[in-house]
Amino acid sequence: MKLILALVLRFFCLQTCAVAQQLPTRDAWWYSVCRGSRLSQAMVWSPPYATDYLDPIDSPWDGVMHQEFAQWGYMESERSQLCDFGTFWGLGRAFGSLGIDPRSNFNHGPNRCFRISHGDPTRKRPDGRSWPLSEQTYISPNGRSNRVTGAFSDIGVNPDTGVVFFMSRRSAIESARILWRQDPPSWNELPGLRSNSDFAWAFWNRMPHFTPITAFWSISVSNRQTLNILNLAFRTYKPPPGQQKVNSIQDWPGTDFEITSIEALAILGECNPSMMAANIHAFGKL
Repeated sequence: MKLILALVLRFFCLQTCAVAQQLPTRDAWWYSVCRGSRLSQAMVWSPPYATDYLDPIDSPWDGVMHQEFAQWGYMESERSQLCDFGTFWGLGRAFGSLGIDPRSNFNHGPNRCFRISHGDPTRKRPDGRSWPLSEQTYISPNGRSNRVTGAFSDIGVNPDTGVVFFMSRRSAIESARILWRQDPPSWNELPGLRSNSDFAWAFWNRMPHFTPITAFWSISVSNRQTLNILNLAFRTYKPPPGQQKVNSIQDWPGTDFEITSIEALAILGECNPSMMAANIHAFGKL
């Protein structure tokens, strides 16, 4: 428990796409605190007790999921350049400090990156013209003809150290809202398989590994509410004796938050709780 949560809180802010200038609303702040608290409890208890805090606790999706992705209208590709963490992301010093090889599999390293997209942005019509995502459909496993959402997710896996990296994503709900011009999008038209945690689990299962999952890393944070939560967390956190107080995100080695603090729970709550609780059997000794 201590290891995985400490790593999540330390690496949650490795890179940011924007700097938060606003504070979250009171409701947003305490909602994140509540989510983080529930997740921390769910990670301690085994089913069925964990379901008192998160329900459902287990994902129905398992395996490498090539067939399932195709059935739900997804396209897959590799993104090797995104997994060159030294050159592409500038994180060589952080990786070196932790004894992790920053190279991608393309450069003979252990890190392999995948992209999954709902719909095919390169698809052509029979006459050679582009086929826009807004006009693409697929037949779902339940026999319905559904529109694609344009959702995507870039995920990396390091099987040597048991780390799963989340680089960038846009959810099916947010993508459908934009592509379909429908707010909120019709729930029964969204793909049944759409959780980022399930995507990551499939890619992890495809890589031969001799260690369980030890940590999730968020390489980039662009969600406005998450950035606002981080902003307030840094402003209000009172570090333990011997740790200097800082008011903003710092370069490596970053800032540690005591997991029992309100600020740590708020940050943890900005993770997807089901992402960490689902497939809990894959984690190392917590």
